[in-house]
Amino acid sequence: LADLVLWSPAFFGAKPEIIIKGGQIAWAQMGLANASIPTPEPVKQRKMFGAYGKAIGPQSYVFVNKVAMDAGKLPEYGLSKLFYPVTNCRSVR
Repeated sequence: LADLVLWSPAFFGAKPEIIIKGGQIAWAQMGLANASIPTPEPVKQRKMFGAYGKAIGPQSYVFVNKVAMDAGKLPEYGLSKLFYPVTNCRSVR
């Protein structure tokens, strides 16, 4: 789940320029990392600092059964991600 996705109008819906999660840039278009010119090719979607290490946990959800959440057993798994109960899915066909 992204907080904000920025698109170039030419690639709207296909190739986002920047994906921001939790106030940090998680993915962005970037050329070759050690290029000596400001416009290197090819430009690819790459992970940024918001997609590594401990930055991932507070930006992510784990969808769990409401009964499991109410039981209070989820902290035993040691996940740093946020838990979110799944509701109203019995009528999904």
